[in-house]
Amino acid sequence: MAPRNSDYIKDFSNKPQKMLNLYPETYKGTIYTAMITGGANRLQLNFAPDNEFLQLSFKYNPRGTKIS
Repeated sequence: MAPRNSDYIKDFSNKPQKMLNLYPETYKGTIYTAMITGGANRLQLNFAPDNEFLQLSFKYNPRGTKIS
């Protein structure tokens, strides 16, 4: 999970083509992308997390969460 336009997302190898956007069109904050690659259904999940969600994600998976 990283900000949508970050180098981590751009350099992700074998990036899923399917995208799922879970944020309002008028949202002005930072959009994060999570790569869901388990199983047959692979997708990029775009969403707008709050700071508490980001901190908990980083706490439990620091290598998989990029906060910038």
